[in-house]
Amino acid sequence: MKVFNKIRCLFLTMALIISATSVFAQNADVTGKVTDQNGLPVIGATVMLSSNQTVGALTDLDGNYSISVPSNSSLIFSCVGYATQTVAVDGRTVIDIVLSED
Repeated sequence: MKVFNKIRCLFLTMALIISATSVFAQNADVTGKVTDQNGLPVIGATVMLSSNQTVGALTDLDGNYSISVPSNSSLIFSCVGYATQTVAVDGRTVIDIVLSED
């Protein structure tokens, strides 16, 4: 079931890659890793800018992501089968997240 959810999450969020746009000026490059409660990478998780949900990124096969966002913004982490989390950037450049199953 976990594999199915990860695959489904990947396909549901593929549209994000196509529609993602860049945020200009005063941005910080934020990177990190999204894992599950067992420490396994969450593949295809969506990382969205909360104030502009056309700006986002997907996690790769290792659960890593990279996104350029305003340093005072918040990020929304989501994936099918997992509880969504919103996290303030607060000037950080590395944000690792553990998603819990929903």
